[in-house]
Amino acid sequence: ESMTDEELAQMQAEAEQARAETNYFSVATRAVFMPFFSVYASFNQNPDGLNLLFALLSLIIPVPAAVGYLMGPSFRLKKLKAIETGKKRKLKKLKVAQKKHEAKKPKMEV
Repeated sequence: ESMTDEELAQMQAEAEQARAETNYFSVATRAVFMPFFSVYASFNQNPDGLNLLFALLSLIIPVPAAVGYLMGPSFRLKKLKAIETGKKRKLKKLKVAQKKHEAKKPKMEV
């Protein structure tokens, strides 16, 4: 069956409307990956490679965050050790800097 002109016009109008709607996910994805355009421009004819490249590039932020999270306990121990060392130095400095108290001499009577 062939379509009538009316149905064809309606389908074209729907297609135009679909193209006119903004796909915000696509816009955000393009904005995030725009700095890497020169890297993935060569994948024009290989969409599977481009998808793999997008997957790898999307790990740029989560991987260092995960490494930092895993390094947290060692950083915490290092910080606590530094705090303890600082406390000891402060106490030692206070003891050294204190003037030795001498017993007060009785007032001389005139």
